[in-house]
Amino acid sequence: MKDVVDYFFKLVQIDSESGKETKMIEYLTHWFDKLGIKYRQDHSGNLIGYVQGHGQPLILCSHMDTVAPGQKIKPVVVGGVIKSSGSTILGADNKATLAAIMVAVEQELMQSNHRALELLFTVKEEVGDNLQSLPKHRLKGREILLFDNAAPLGTIVLRSPEIINFSLKINGQSAHASRPDKGKNAIAAMANLIHLFKPGYHDYRETTINFGLISGGVGINIIPSTGILTGEIRSYGADLMTRWQNKLQENINKIQTIFGVTIDASFSGYCPGYQHDSNLNLVNKLKQIHQSLGLSTVLSRYSGVSDANLLNSYGFTAVNLGDGVENPHSHLEQIKIVDLIKLTGIVKTAINKI
Repeated sequence: MKDVVDYFFKLVQIDSESGKETKMIEYLTHWFDKLGIKYRQDHSGNLIGYVQGHGQPLILCSHMDTVAPGQKIKPVVVGGVIKSSGSTILGADNKATLAAIMVAVEQELMQSNHRALELLFTVKEEVGDNLQSLPKHRLKGREILLFDNAAPLGTIVLRSPEIINFSLKINGQSAHASRPDKGKNAIAAMANLIHLFKPGYHDYRETTINFGLISGGVGINIIPSTGILTGEIRSYGADLMTRWQNKLQENINKIQTIFGVTIDASFSGYCPGYQHDSNLNLVNKLKQIHQSLGLSTVLSRYSGVSDANLLNSYGFTAVNLGDGVENPHSHLEQIKIVDLIKLTGIVKTAINKI
């Protein structure tokens, strides 16, 4: 049986950028077969492993994919910390959790009276295109643990925002730059819309607005006839999200009137948010587990999203926890070996205490 560091080194050296998880799927299905764990794969590529045992299954979830650059990762150890060699990410998000789950499951299977588990290993989590076809009825457990928050061990995420993406196409009228009276400047309209909608924090940091991509124009001596503006809204609550979508439409109407342009708006990529009560039974059990392992519990909100968002919207109780990873999605990504070992301890204890 490998230890968690061995597994982690192996996993991060298997290329699995989002949408390219084939080698990782092959490795994990071989692992299932070796341990005699029955499994199924859904239409998206997500794996569900079934560990037979007593009680209602606890679901342990980890995503298999990484962001780019995540090919040919070479992990190194420097002063008790695992890092990448510097030209790629490390892939600790989320392979530290995956390694911890694998070790904890192997150790649990060595017990004569082990508990039932369901292992949900997902694809494309980093791009948010993975759980729409999940066969929810194939999961018998109702409580799900994820460790997909780059925060100290002991962190429990109670809140995560709703997110929606928007794309705006501004349609103006081209003309020679010397005759602005003959044209309708799409970029000028776009700039004023950005000013009206004000990217950044709103609602005492309950909402954030971002414009991420912008394009338009064909030449410096031509009044641009089109412009495309894309961005996102994040809000901790459905009411706030609805209000800001309405506010965006109000600003679109103003700009159309002022500049004489038309604006085609489309929305996509909606992800639901969630909020857990701090006294939720599962949260209280996790607090006790942290205390038993000498960890302080920190209740937090997470401005990003994870598989927990959709899983909670499906009726599961999915709790996302800190994984001890530092600087994810960058060349500076790292995790301390001691934290990787402690993470495994949390998973092992949760299997027996929840």
